[in-house]
Amino acid sequence: MSSVPHHASRRLTEARRSLDKFDWVQLLLNIGSIAIAWWQVWVVLAGLIAVSALARRFEDRSKRRVRRQPRRTNRGPESPLEHRFLELVGEAGLTRPETQYLVPAGGHEYRLEFAYPSLKLAAELDGRYHQQRERREWDAQRDAALLELGWRTVRLRNGDIEGTPQSVMSMLTAAGVTART
Repeated sequence: MSSVPHHASRRLTEARRSLDKFDWVQLLLNIGSIAIAWWQVWVVLAGLIAVSALARRFEDRSKRRVRRQPRRTNRGPESPLEHRFLELVGEAGLTRPETQYLVPAGGHEYRLEFAYPSLKLAAELDGRYHQQRERREWDAQRDAALLELGWRTVRLRNGDIEGTPQSVMSMLTAAGVTART
């Protein structure tokens, strides 16, 4: 004979029948769906946080690149033609320009090959590369952005520097470059 009282046995049997009727599979599926939904929420949040951090990083980097004030780079001439240009300026007795001078304009930071900051004058040496249509268009956009800040650009071709250096020096003096003191 059983040691469980009759009324308790009946309740236990009713409880077992109720549990047998309960859909355990559906319960587990619902719990799994909730867990997956929470996981997706966390993945989306983590992605948003990562994208936000990257955006801040690139924003900070772009702010560092484009400065508000023109500045020197402490870099000298980069090509033999640029060295030759400086020699001609020295031989003509003109004021030596700043080399590789950086000027922020139009959301970009432009590096001027030669600059006279007090005159807001840029001297650029244009070789064959600058004869290409795309490069000429880019140079025109750059010159326009600099002009908005009051900078004038004198474009000198390689042939002028080698062939007619006196005309190059005349162009510079006409633009306001004076004899060095």
